[in-house]
Amino acid sequence: MRSVLLLAVIAASTTCAVAGPLTPPAGPIAPTLKTLNEVEPRTLINATNTPGIGTNLFNIAQPGSYYLGADLIVPSGFSGIVINASDVTIDLNGFAIRGQPGSLDGIRTAGTTRRNLAVLNGSIASMGEDGIDFAQSGSAANTRVEGVQASQCGAVGMRLWESAVVRGCTLAENGSVGVSIGSGLIESTVARANGDTGFYASSNAVVRGCTALSNTGIGFRVGNRSVVTDSTAAINAGGGILVAESCVVERCSVSGSTNSFGISVSGAGCLIRNNTCDANGNSPGIRVSNSDNRIEGNNLTFNGMGLQITVPGSIIIRNTSSGNTTNWSIAAGNAVAPIIQTATNTAAISGSFYAGSFTTTDPNANFTY
Repeated sequence: MRSVLLLAVIAASTTCAVAGPLTPPAGPIAPTLKTLNEVEPRTLINATNTPGIGTNLFNIAQPGSYYLGADLIVPSGFSGIVINASDVTIDLNGFAIRGQPGSLDGIRTAGTTRRNLAVLNGSIASMGEDGIDFAQSGSAANTRVEGVQASQCGAVGMRLWESAVVRGCTLAENGSVGVSIGSGLIESTVARANGDTGFYASSNAVVRGCTALSNTGIGFRVGNRSVVTDSTAAINAGGGILVAESCVVERCSVSGSTNSFGISVSGAGCLIRNNTCDANGNSPGIRVSNSDNRIEGNNLTFNGMGLQITVPGSIIIRNTSSGNTTNWSIAAGNAVAPIIQTATNTAAISGSFYAGSFTTTDPNANFTY
């Protein structure tokens, strides 16, 4: 009986199966996969697709996505690539634009204002002028530069204009400023050993998670309504961080700015909070030369002067200062919480309780230790 049922099931399943056609369609067999250009339409930068114009090896005249397929060597008297359109992305594709002596810019704009440009993933080195120039011969707004190294260029590493974004870049050993923007965002970027300021922003900029190291000028110089956070300025000859009006500097480390300053506040209405300023030679860790600023929670050590405030009108709370030649120099007319010279514990502490060595309960007190 069991054998009969099994044969019945097999028979039923066989009658339900339907095979597909065995005869192939007429004509040759054609591929069904999409090409790379169909998946991501891009144009190779070369003499055929982007022929040069004037003193530019290559000219991009139409919106679109472009890429390098090899290193680009730029001879004397030429720029590498000129962008004569808006809505252009250039992927350096891991390759380099390298200038020979007497060359001009690596990548630049020309003509009327361009918008929505991006340069990604590669390096620009040894150009006679700027690595990237989106601000002089033709300005460009809403630009993005990401994953690009600009080094040993004769002038500015990257010169950008309004609403710029610079992310994950390196500016090293350029003759002038590392990166300069009109406004926008700079993050996770390093400026090292440039011949002037490491980072410069005219106004309305956010700089975060960046490092300025061993620049001849100032590490970070930002204009009105700018923010510098979570960044490091070390061994910059012209000073660590210089801010103008209505700026914020928070959670930054500034050190080694010999004979200049750690943080300098030249404008009014700023918040300078929770920064570390250490070993800035004969200079102040923080220098304030305008009014209506809030100086809070900073640690100032081994500077020529810890905190120097030269004008009235600011509030100074919760700062600590130690080991400076002069710990505090504050002009009359400021709102200053108590400055307490702390005592130290007279014996080692071991266990679960210690009464403390502070002589104040004011939560806003400043301390010398």
